[in-house]
Amino acid sequence: MGFIKSLSVTVLSIFLFFGCSSSTNFKVRSNEMLATSTPAIQQDREEFNEAVNNFSFRIFRKVWDSGHKENILISPLSISYALMMVLNGAERETSTAIKNCLGLSGFSTEEINREANSLSKLVFKPDSGVNIKLANSVWSLDEIDVEESFMRILDDYYKAESRQFRGNDPNLPSAINHWIEEKTDGMIKDMIDYVDPSIIMMLVNAISFDGLWSSSFDANNSIDAPFYISADKNRIVIMMRRTDETVIFNGDNLDIAEIPYGDGNFVLDIILPHKDTEIDKIIDILSVQTFNNWINNANPIQTELSIPRFKYGYKIELNKILSEMGMEIAFGGRADFSGISRGYPLSIDKVTHQAFIETTEKGTEAAAATVVGIKRTAFIPEERFVFNADHPFIYLIREKKSNTIIFVGLVTNPE
Repeated sequence: MGFIKSLSVTVLSIFLFFGCSSSTNFKVRSNEMLATSTPAIQQDREEFNEAVNNFSFRIFRKVWDSGHKENILISPLSISYALMMVLNGAERETSTAIKNCLGLSGFSTEEINREANSLSKLVFKPDSGVNIKLANSVWSLDEIDVEESFMRILDDYYKAESRQFRGNDPNLPSAINHWIEEKTDGMIKDMIDYVDPSIIMMLVNAISFDGLWSSSFDANNSIDAPFYISADKNRIVIMMRRTDETVIFNGDNLDIAEIPYGDGNFVLDIILPHKDTEIDKIIDILSVQTFNNWINNANPIQTELSIPRFKYGYKIELNKILSEMGMEIAFGGRADFSGISRGYPLSIDKVTHQAFIETTEKGTEAAAATVVGIKRTAFIPEERFVFNADHPFIYLIREKKSNTIIFVGLVTNPE
């Protein structure tokens, strides 16, 4: 790889807020945790973690493809945890659909719970200069008999706080919003504005991240400089600058800078297309395999690093995207969430996601929350084969075990 004299961010492509470092560091930390695991459990853990990352890139591409072409911010991990909680109430085809969407079809629900719990212990742990937190909660209508096993699993594996609400409670949105705001250190506000009367449960995940750069940017070196939104359009932004050793990848029509927080267990990876490469070309090839190849071939090099300050929020309803990813059955009358409650036909009402990020000379603050609403639904029976013997037919009477035919006949005019 040639010497990169200057890396100036002209297009800040994506920040998939996942809450862990590059795959190299991730494997090191995983191996520490897996030292006492059996080979089978270790293999499951590695496959699970890869599936979680694969989901991250797949859902990011779906958000991009849905027409969101400006600033995007999602926490795939927050979405994953919310859906994994919901999975514990899903049965039959609905369970299969959620697993397929998450890329976890090879895992039992019990295995998914185990690995989700292990991953949370790995990612959400103390780090010098980084404060990262995970919180889950389940809000249920007080008149619904929720399956005890469902609530027990959410407590055991996801540490989900349990709350109840009354039907048509006008204070419910503000109560959930207050919980989310508290768990995200005030970064996610007013996420819920209305709760439909058909809602019987809300499952909520919240993630917050506050990381100081391992090597901070000197604010005195920051300058006003153009950020090129397109070839013929730019705006003046505050560009943070520093010169030091930075892990860099250069190739495949892009550069990557890995900027560490705290002890280096968490990093910001900036994927910067070369100026003659459209960003959608990079998004098209973005996958676990390509990303791992890039960062595994990155090397530390003395770099003039320039990145903009940036701060923005983002909110999206994920029903259509998740349906396109295989979860359509979960949103309709054929959904089976009898693992939540057997007294009512239930389906997902909405999956809402909201995120926030601010990056300055000191570091990054980011947060995300995912809310899954479960509602009573009108039961739509599964599609049935229609057998209507209203015209001439042949018939047999037979003994099934030996398959012996005892009678055979033809009806052309029943009397």
